[in-house]
Amino acid sequence: MDTLPALNNWLASLDPRVRERIRFKSLLQFMVLASRIKDDILLPQESQHPVDRPPEFLPQAVHCFLASACDLPMKPHSVIDGLWECVRDVVWNDMGAVNDSACLLEAFKTHGQEHGVGYRSLYPTQKYCTNEGCRRTAAGLALAKAEQRRALLFTLEEGTLPVWSVHLYCQACNINYHHNFSVKGGIRTYARALPKILQIGEHQFAEVKLINSWITLMVVGWVSATNCAKFYNTAISPNRGRDLAKEMDWQFKGEVTSDQVYNAFTALSLLEDSLRRDTQLQLPHTGDEKGRYTAAVELLNDRRRFYHPEVYHSCDLCSREHNGKHVQVVVIDGVTIGRPCCNVFNCKAPLPSVKNRYCKDHEVEFGNICCIKDCKSVRSDERKTCSLPEHQAVEDLYNDRGTARFQLQQQLQRAWVSHPESSHPDLAAALAGDPFTDELAEVTVTVETSADSKKKAAKIRGLFGRRRTHNEQLFVAPCGMIVARETFYGAEGIGSVIDMITRVYRIEGTMPEHIFFDNNCTLAKAVQNNPVFKKTKLTVDVFHFKSKHAVTDKFCQQNCNPAAHEELDGVDGKAWYFNSSIAEQTNAWFGGYHSLCREMTKHRYDFFLDEMVIRRNTITLDKLEKKGVNPRNTYRQRNVE
Repeated sequence: MDTLPALNNWLASLDPRVRERIRFKSLLQFMVLASRIKDDILLPQESQHPVDRPPEFLPQAVHCFLASACDLPMKPHSVIDGLWECVRDVVWNDMGAVNDSACLLEAFKTHGQEHGVGYRSLYPTQKYCTNEGCRRTAAGLALAKAEQRRALLFTLEEGTLPVWSVHLYCQACNINYHHNFSVKGGIRTYARALPKILQIGEHQFAEVKLINSWITLMVVGWVSATNCAKFYNTAISPNRGRDLAKEMDWQFKGEVTSDQVYNAFTALSLLEDSLRRDTQLQLPHTGDEKGRYTAAVELLNDRRRFYHPEVYHSCDLCSREHNGKHVQVVVIDGVTIGRPCCNVFNCKAPLPSVKNRYCKDHEVEFGNICCIKDCKSVRSDERKTCSLPEHQAVEDLYNDRGTARFQLQQQLQRAWVSHPESSHPDLAAALAGDPFTDELAEVTVTVETSADSKKKAAKIRGLFGRRRTHNEQLFVAPCGMIVARETFYGAEGIGSVIDMITRVYRIEGTMPEHIFFDNNCTLAKAVQNNPVFKKTKLTVDVFHFKSKHAVTDKFCQQNCNPAAHEELDGVDGKAWYFNSSIAEQTNAWFGGYHSLCREMTKHRYDFFLDEMVIRRNTITLDKLEKKGVNPRNTYRQRNVE
């Protein structure tokens, strides 16, 4: 049957009132949907019906579905029956080429490339200049001056696609509009909306849902950017097993790199933060891709040190009403991850690079000094120690230990229990044997010295390698929401914990009624006269109180014993109302980032871990809502109102 004349006759046969309701979109959608459910159409037919021929009539369920989905009259029945009679041969035999993305892609590949027409073209979302007072926009003139470039689009469902990236230029305002942002005066300004596609390289784009899948892997599986890239390039990038970029002689390799994965993570996180604060993200347009985000990341890190919205969180698992009083609880604990930091104890200044041993200021003071403790002499050439033979002997011992088999075995053991940055072994790095890129190590030897004609044994200590930060201090609500995170450099000192508590809960009314901390007996003594802690009870969690606190310590027993506070008692047969071991449980997740973060710079380290915390909190909040424990955040509620 010739479909077009048949459709024309069908339309002419309809009642005028019915015909007025039918749109071309409905007819096209009818054909597309019907071609997708051919098996459902065949199933109720008699078993001897040939599968390569369309049946004369549609099953009742399919009839109703197509009428409803395509906004076509369900009655009279002859409307759908007549339409099916007109298009059934096309639906059965010819719609595959229209309905299949592979066929569409092949058409663009074969016929579109020579004309600059792509399967996907990434245009700016703005068709008119958005600059206030633009005379072209005022005159109703759309953006017309265009520049077209080849690019790659990384997708979740279709793999890597060669695409065209089109820029539109406003000649009146000197603004260049790209797919995600506009550029003027060397500054990128992003739109106040979350896009579906985000530029992550000079010629590389990625779907936001793909970027979110990478970030989810990082959150729930401790997967590095390197392994995210390897997984994508191996499992998703090939389009039905084909390298389209290579087939179309595209100038870019059709694979995503680890840097581009991390750029995608950074750009999306910065954009989401800007949207939360109702501001527009601005970044430099010039320079390399990695350096583009540095200033914005540093600014966000500084802001987050004093911005902890989860101090306003409460739910039925981390708070309760007891005898007419509100009780809010938080648990404090530390977990070791460690990134390179300055070798001067407790120095918080960033290193020029992760391979340096000192920050910029301390490099001037100590960079050329012998590594032996208390020695002020200048280092010898190509040495980390001075010219004294006994000092060089300590260095030689350290070097020997660095290449010894037992250390290699220790490294192998660590590799088995952590989540590696890359799934492929880096043999070159493992065998390079540079001892001064390893962790800070202390080597002690005993030598004989002569003084007053008597020989004495003296210990010589040398400090080699790089110092790493001591631990990450976490404040966790008993429900699992992470309230705050901070890096401690030299030690988990009581003074540092006190300072963090007072800074996180500096806003009146946010200080919890109970703080669990495994060293609260010492902390409680230190803050006895501190008015900030006047209404806060400092207790030790049940596990540490039983195993690590002496019964003979009267102060600890009288002030830090959880059994002394009835508001902590459980209900319905539970011993305790709050889960005081939640920090230890959270540490098990947080510690998984050890190998991913160990070579990060200060700013990337803080930014990455803070983002992991934010996204884990989002997952936890969703679980609390599904659990029905009434999660709430008064800060957010106040802003919504």
